[in-house]
Amino acid sequence: MSDDRRASAQVRAELEQLAGPIAAEIEQRRVQQAGRSLRGLAGPLLVFPVAYLLATLAFAPLGVDLRLPWFVLLPLTLALPATRIWLRRRQARARRVGAAHALALLDRELDLHDRLSAAHEFSAEAEPDGFQLAAMHD
Repeated sequence: MSDDRRASAQVRAELEQLAGPIAAEIEQRRVQQAGRSLRGLAGPLLVFPVAYLLATLAFAPLGVDLRLPWFVLLPLTLALPATRIWLRRRQARARRVGAAHALALLDRELDLHDRLSAAHEFSAEAEPDGFQLAAMHD
C-alpha cells in the first residue's frame, strides 16, 4: 500500500469517526420528530368513528343494535393513529444517516465550505492526485 493510499485511508477513518456521533444525533432527532408529528393523523383518527356511525345507521333499520360503550369505542378509535405513529417511528429508526450527509451538515454548521465533504469523497479515490491529497489534509 502506497503512502498516499495509507494517508487516504487514515483520513477517511478519521472523518468516519467524526461523522459517527453526528449521524447518530440526526437519527435520534428523526425518531423523536416522527413520534411528535401529528401531520397526517386526522384521516386515521376519523376512520373508525365514521365507519362505526355508518354501520350503526345501516343496521338500525334491520333491528341490529351496534351501540358500544365509550370504553370500547375510545381504544378502537385511537388504535389506527397509534399504529401509524408506531410505524413512523419504526421507519425513522430504520433510516440510517451516512457519513457524507453528516459531514455535509457539519460543513454547513461550521461554515467550512465543503472541506470535510470533499476530503471524505477524495479519500475514496484509489490514486488521489496532488490536489485531492491537499484537500484531504486541509
